[in-house]
Amino acid sequence: MKGRRTRLIRLFALVLALMMALSLAACGGGSGSKGGEKKLAHDGTLMIGQTRPLSTFQHGTFGGRPTLLSLPFDVLFQRNGDTGEDYSYILEEWYYVDDTTIHLKLKPGIEFSGKNGKTYPMTGEDILYSIGSYAEKGSPFVIMFAPYDLENSTVSDDGLTVTLKTFQPWGPGLGAMTLPIVCKEWCQEVGWDSEDWWNDPVGSGPYYVDEFVTGSHVTFKLKDNYWGDFTSPYKTIVVNYYAEPSTMFMALEAGDIDLAVGVGAQDYQRALAGVDGIKAEATHGGASEGLSWNMCLNPYTKDENVRKALTMAVDWDKLIEVQSGPLGKRMNSLCPSTCSYHVDEPLYKYDPDTARKMLADAGIKDGDLNFKMYSTQANEKLLTSLKYYLDQVGVGLEVEFMDFATQMQRFAPAEDPWLISFVSGTTYTCEVHTSMQSLMMNETTYHSNYIDDPYFNELADKTKITIGEERAALMKDLQDYTYEHCLFVPIEEVVYGICYRTEVIKDVNFMHDTDSLDLRTIVFA
Repeated sequence: MKGRRTRLIRLFALVLALMMALSLAACGGGSGSKGGEKKLAHDGTLMIGQTRPLSTFQHGTFGGRPTLLSLPFDVLFQRNGDTGEDYSYILEEWYYVDDTTIHLKLKPGIEFSGKNGKTYPMTGEDILYSIGSYAEKGSPFVIMFAPYDLENSTVSDDGLTVTLKTFQPWGPGLGAMTLPIVCKEWCQEVGWDSEDWWNDPVGSGPYYVDEFVTGSHVTFKLKDNYWGDFTSPYKTIVVNYYAEPSTMFMALEAGDIDLAVGVGAQDYQRALAGVDGIKAEATHGGASEGLSWNMCLNPYTKDENVRKALTMAVDWDKLIEVQSGPLGKRMNSLCPSTCSYHVDEPLYKYDPDTARKMLADAGIKDGDLNFKMYSTQANEKLLTSLKYYLDQVGVGLEVEFMDFATQMQRFAPAEDPWLISFVSGTTYTCEVHTSMQSLMMNETTYHSNYIDDPYFNELADKTKITIGEERAALMKDLQDYTYEHCLFVPIEEVVYGICYRTEVIKDVNFMHDTDSLDLRTIVFA
């Protein structure tokens, strides 16, 4: 009886609440504001949560691409991952004059500014300086911009047109030109070591950084003097860092944040199944993960049949399921699906019986192969599963977990024939070259990574100095050859779970890149 009475009380309370809501609606109350305008959440502040640590806004740092870059900065080009087309918010026109000359024309009236409101006009000199800055500060990404002949590049008298020269035809071309354009005058005023890169960077984007609290949050304010035609109902954006995805999702459910980026697999699955007022989507996270068998140093994995056996010994789909759950996306080629020239290759099949026979045919007995890996704790599930599958065919794997900085220190000088590694490719540019740099003999310092195959490296090097249809044909040959000879095991494309409150946001499209959170791809409710 008690349970029945409790249910009746709850039902009565629900009916009463519904009647009150209807009454308010009839009187013009509720969530709407005067004049029929929608009342904004959090008094006009958009609250965002993310699990990626907040970082400096300085481009080209070792950590990769600065978080939320497109709020305070504009990048030269972006590439739509769905269509493969380049677009730009700051350029009026661009085209190839010839194989080594690119014409770029800025829109007139673009200005840089920061918190104090001081403005600097953007000119072609800022574009050339931004490209050259990678070399100036010793950026690890300088190789992508080294082919540009800045000495012989020119800027027109009105400052709007750049004639950008390359030393030779440069395959990545515009697809790799997703660099933020920085203000030359301001950079030379403050230098590269200034704290202003964290607290008050000067950029041409629609927002400025109002407050940066390390390990906590960053607050952006919409510029009153923004040069473009961008408008937003939210004048303030607060981005909170959450070390635990589950904590972030609880904040989303409670209404403390409106958008959560980097949602955990379990919460993402729950949101997909249905959580009232919350919608779940997935977007490419700008990276991919594969495995190199260290064919450069290991005498066994130089043998193609051994590489094929090791690859067939592992159920890669199961590994992805264990590691990433519903956010797992199997990668099926040297280049992720968001890259230009991606080719759909067949998936490597799981066949442990054939794998064991092939190893035996190669003269390998149980215990002959004993690999080792260095990794962060984030890959524990994945590596535990990998160790299990290799063990089933008599292959050992020793894993040592450590923080990322220590991992890089141990990994960089390694000349160990038994060290194998995951190879991560950054693909926020959607440019194929950035995905395979660490596998190319002439571009990586990690010997256990690179593919010691002359024809692979010949093809890869040619893709750097060809453009157009010729490059497309080379890229197809390269991916086919890599697959056929099992030179690299593509595992997973990194996918981010994104959840948002539907009362605030109607649709989100990050163009496969969570760093390009510029609100121009968000449709508000």
